[in-house]
Formats: sequence, C-alpha cells, structure tokens
Amino acid sequence: MKVLHIDSSARFNGSASRDLSAYFIELLIERIPDLTVDRLDLAVNPPRHVSELQTAAMYTPDEERTPPMVDALRESEELCDALLAADAIVCGVPMYNFGVPSSFKAFIDNIVRVGKTFVPTETGYQGMLNEKQILFITTRGADFQPGSALEGWDHLTPHLKTVFGFMGANDPDVIEVQPLQFEGPEVKELALRQAREDLLKIAQDWALAKTLPAETQ
Repeated sequence: MKVLHIDSSARFNGSASRDLSAYFIELLIERIPDLTVDRLDLAVNPPRHVSELQTAAMYTPDEERTPPMVDALRESEELCDALLAADAIVCGVPMYNFGVPSSFKAFIDNIVRVGKTFVPTETGYQGMLNEKQILFITTRGADFQPGSALEGWDHLTPHLKTVFGFMGANDPDVIEVQPLQFEGPEVKELALRQAREDLLKIAQDWALAKTLPAETQ
C-alpha cells in the first residue's frame, strides 16, 4: 500500500495539522506491514502558481506541445503522477483566512487536470480518484461548529470535498479539529485528544480494509 502524505502548514513547530498527520502515518505503519509513504511538503516545496503558458499547455494535445509548454507543465505532471500512483492520500490542512493555505490552493490548481485526474463523459465528468482512500486532517484556531459565532464561515472542508469529489473522491474521511487557539489550553487539549481517538479508528478501518478480499469490501 502506497500513501501520499501531504502537509501544507507554514508552521513547522507547534503545527497541529503536521503533528496529527504524522501521528496517523505512524498508526498506519504499525498496522500495515507493506506500507510505503511518499512525502509532499507544500511549505517546503510550494507548487508554482498556474501561468498563462501552463494553462495553454494543459489544453494542448501531448504531441502538439512545444518544449516551453512541456517545461511549464512538468511540475503539474509530477504532482498528478504522485496523486494517481498512491493508494491512499493523507492531507494535513490548516485553515488560513477561512479556507485552504495558498500553497494547497496552488497544489489544487496543478492537479485538477482534464485527461489526468478527470475526464469528460456524455453525462458530465468522471473523476479518477474514486478507488483511493483519502483523509483530510483539518485544523482551525477558532470554533466554526454549528451554533458557534462563526457558523457558516468555514470554507475549508466544503472546498476540499468539492474539489476532490470532482476528481472522484466522493467519500473522504474528514477530521475537523477546533478550536485550537482562541478558547484556552483545556479546550485545545480536548480537541486534540478527540482527534487522536478519531484517527486511531480511521487507521484501524484502513488496515482492516487492506486485509479484506476486494469482493467483501
């Protein structure tokens, strides 16, 4: 089983999304002997923002692309290949200003590719990630849960579900960890403890699915 482990927090020390994604990977390694992990740190290697040349290259048939087009598309091709080669994808994504970090948005703009991660059909579009297990570990400084003062302002989880659902991942596992900054240390620790419990259950479910015959899943 190959896992693509993606982090996007600009913080390296004290990042809850990094700590929790690393914790989940450790849980998987303990439970799946043949697990391999490909690492993608978007804070260390942020994808380039999409350029005019890259956009043109995306919609030009392979055999008609010029050398500059091929070069402009190289990073996007590598990111798509890594995504498609993985059996499972684990993303640590903190909320920045009500949505995803800019590095993760650049990642999204590089991987949502016609003919690569989705294809047009007679009835709409077919995503190519439908057979992959996907986990989003999302973190927030404030409380955006129903009944809170910020209810309805969370554009992080809806964005992730929409984008990856378009690429075929319609049933991802999602952990929403909040509030981690503005409600005090006891509330933060409670949220982190609950997140670790939820991640343990997901790791157990993934490991069980890995051992079951395909026809029983």
